[in-house]
Amino acid sequence: MSLVTQSWLAASQLKGRDNPYGLYAVSNLGSFAALLTYPFVFEQYMTNTQQLQIWRVLYLVLVAGNLLAWRMIKTDERRVEGAAVAALTPVSGKQIWRWLCLGAAGVVMFLSVTNITTYEVAPVPLLWVVPLGIYLMAFILNFKKNPWCPSWIIRYIGPIIGLQAMMYFMSQKHLLPVILVIALLSVFLFFICMYTQHQLIQSKPSSSTQMTLFYVMISLGGFLGGILTSWIIPLISNTLIEYLVGLLLAGLMMTPAIKRTALWKMCLCVLLVGAAFFLWPQCVKAYHLWSFVLLWTVVWFAFLVLASDKRFFAAVLVGIILATPFLESIWQNVHFIVKKRNYYGIYEIYDNKYGIRVLVHGTTLHGIEFLDQAKRRIPLGYYSPISPIGSLLISDVYQARRVGVVGLGTGTLSMYAKPSCPIDYYELDGDVKDLASKYFWYMQEAPGDVNVILGDARLSLDQAPDGTYDLLVIDAFSGDSIPTHLVNKDVLVEYRRKLAPRGAVVFHITNRYLNLEPVLARIADDANAYVAVKDVGDEGTNMRSIWCILTWDDDRFLKLITQGDWQPLEIAPGFQGRIWTDDFSTILPIINMGELAMSLKTFKPFTW
Repeated sequence: MSLVTQSWLAASQLKGRDNPYGLYAVSNLGSFAALLTYPFVFEQYMTNTQQLQIWRVLYLVLVAGNLLAWRMIKTDERRVEGAAVAALTPVSGKQIWRWLCLGAAGVVMFLSVTNITTYEVAPVPLLWVVPLGIYLMAFILNFKKNPWCPSWIIRYIGPIIGLQAMMYFMSQKHLLPVILVIALLSVFLFFICMYTQHQLIQSKPSSSTQMTLFYVMISLGGFLGGILTSWIIPLISNTLIEYLVGLLLAGLMMTPAIKRTALWKMCLCVLLVGAAFFLWPQCVKAYHLWSFVLLWTVVWFAFLVLASDKRFFAAVLVGIILATPFLESIWQNVHFIVKKRNYYGIYEIYDNKYGIRVLVHGTTLHGIEFLDQAKRRIPLGYYSPISPIGSLLISDVYQARRVGVVGLGTGTLSMYAKPSCPIDYYELDGDVKDLASKYFWYMQEAPGDVNVILGDARLSLDQAPDGTYDLLVIDAFSGDSIPTHLVNKDVLVEYRRKLAPRGAVVFHITNRYLNLEPVLARIADDANAYVAVKDVGDEGTNMRSIWCILTWDDDRFLKLITQGDWQPLEIAPGFQGRIWTDDFSTILPIINMGELAMSLKTFKPFTW
């Protein structure tokens, strides 16, 4: 629609017809406004049904407005004829390729920064808004009536790309506070997006009739960049190399230097890059300001020289991309037994120095297990015998005959299965089942039957007979990706139907950035259920975990309170969040950002 409007403006007699590209900036400004208002206004105060109704009305208004504008705009026939003559000059294939690559580079970069921050740095709620907002803002600044882009970004794009490549690995070293890493990734993303959008507006076609091809190639590049980042790379790589691929695309679009640099200088800079990426992380084990200054100075100087020859520059980036699996092991100082990536994220399995095998998904610990064969049947972590769920399954309060668990992890709860009490796991990701079966022993050593049902838990649970489970454990909440369809008043009705008459639903709500207690308190109140919470801290091999239980049996609830140290949970005074349903959910009222701020409290930036 923006393209059509720009075409009308270019062929009209209106003021501003000489620069119709300004409307593209306005279009992106509208997208930016929608990005900021949707999660903070529309999603928080409106149901999905209400949003759909508003969207339908506004869409009709948009169509009517465009029809009215089409009838009101007078076309300047001389401009149309002149544009038609100019259109006879063909656009070169090199120019088309440039538009395509620049369009792809920006999209690849903002998507990859989103992946890095949510997978490797911190699964902070709504953090995806920041990279997308930066991408849109770069379009606005470069396509507005008076484009703005600092000249030094264009001049030093080579070393900027080099420092961005370094930031990819530095984010995995965990020497800097989380919030500082996020800020640096965002700043560098702004630089690269400003560069790509500046190059696009500088290479725009001279004729408005070629504007369609210009925008088609930008859009096609963005589409291909999205496909590459979201679909292709997760199938061929176990690392987030799309970030480095985006840098390579941007680097290939650099303007060639007029003067060539001596070959020996280029080779020396290649060696400096190798030292920075391969040797520095092995020599520096803790934060020291001087070591960071030295590292960034070396990288800046080396890539500044390499940028004078795109062949060397591209070769170095390709080398870094190919060496990424090895480099990640060096920077993280971990030998991975297996690293698996799919559309749900990255799974890493490694053995630590304490004789424990670990499964990590992004930044979330999914389970741990002793390597010692004599100890490997001991459930650890969030599921140890002293954890809320462990003590509940050991006690005779529920005398469970069958337990259902949503979320497999390493299958630690299998250790609580009995010949008289099988456990059914509902797991969405088939790769999790393969990893838990092949690299962990919990399911193999289970003292009772263990079954794994693959697929969306809500759909799979619907196939189970009513009244099947004495306990239904919902353990699918980690990071910022809360599956709200598994924790709302509507799904609770379905859970209750699958419970035995005196059964209970148990939610694992341990989360660094979201507090689900008010949500469950509101849901329990609506369902006339008893609700209690239990928080057990770190102790030995037990990791701190918070669990919440909902039950309709007053006798068993009383035993939990008096014998099991569970604490009754009530709706917090002043909590304004609405009850979650299939048609409404918002995480804004339950976000806890204190975790990010804490990372700065102990950081001493001037440690020499």
